[in-house]
Amino acid sequence: MYGQARTLNRTYCSIIRNIVGPVLKENHRIHFFIHAEDDEDAWQYKSFLGKISKIAPGSIESLDNDAGASGADDEDQDEDEDGENAGKIDTSKRRGTVQYTIKIEKAPKPSKACVEILSQKYEKRVDRIVSGPKGSYPSELLAQLMHREAASELMYAEKSHFDVVILLRPDVEYANKIPDQFYLRSNSFFMSITTSQMNTIQVPAFSPYGGFNDRFMISSFGNAAKHYLSIYSGLCGGKSTFDIISHRKNGLVSELPDRRKGLNAERMYAWWMKKGGDYSVSTALLANFVFYRVRRNTSIEEGPDGNLGRRFWLWNPSLSKWSDTLKTHYACAPLR
Repeated sequence: MYGQARTLNRTYCSIIRNIVGPVLKENHRIHFFIHAEDDEDAWQYKSFLGKISKIAPGSIESLDNDAGASGADDEDQDEDEDGENAGKIDTSKRRGTVQYTIKIEKAPKPSKACVEILSQKYEKRVDRIVSGPKGSYPSELLAQLMHREAASELMYAEKSHFDVVILLRPDVEYANKIPDQFYLRSNSFFMSITTSQMNTIQVPAFSPYGGFNDRFMISSFGNAAKHYLSIYSGLCGGKSTFDIISHRKNGLVSELPDRRKGLNAERMYAWWMKKGGDYSVSTALLANFVFYRVRRNTSIEEGPDGNLGRRFWLWNPSLSKWSDTLKTHYACAPLR
């Protein structure tokens, strides 16, 4: 997980129910790596981690029913009200079923030269719609990519082998459980993994927008995941902890293709995965996996994916009913 916590206090139940629960039921342990922005919502990460770090194997079956029966316990939150621990790495103190490593820092600042070049290539309509007080949308996008890469660097610094790498956002309501038939089958994982799977990332099928959905990813712990997660240093240059291509120093942002209507993040990622080598992007595992963005100060129905949920002029492959998603979303007691 990465970036601003945003609406995690309203979406955490769906993360527990649809991501954490299915993985634990396959007898895997989980280690959350989070690079968070030090803002007024950062407390939500600590509250969420305090809640899930207490999950025991014997309670897995109950996650479907009471994921949000009560908010996170107050005693699990660290005293970090004024950003006094910003920049420090905090880790779970017990070796439980769910562990975590979190680093909270000020908002990252992408390379000005990189922002300038990307702004020339990015679609202008998005800047008019979603740019905020921090600057242009390309600048915001690159900052989020920096968060992603920093979270992955925390993972690789652990110097452990993980069976599966999952990238997820904190501000979406997951409508479906993560499938367990591919990477997550613990009894057959090491027997079935192939070189092809090591070089493949799995992404959702919906909302590809000319490339592929860049808001969720699952992969084996291989070079494809490393390449996917290193897109910021690949575009803007600079040292990457897991440098796996030779042309990293100056960045490749100027090589992004020119398009009359401009690029979007989905097309950028599709280009990046082809740039790195023999990597594949597949939607086979997540063909019916869908989630909906949840915005601050607005309901999920009125948010940017309300029409997706209602299937109004948008393709939605989810096997879950929109009404069921709304019911479980509103049953979630906010974090505190």
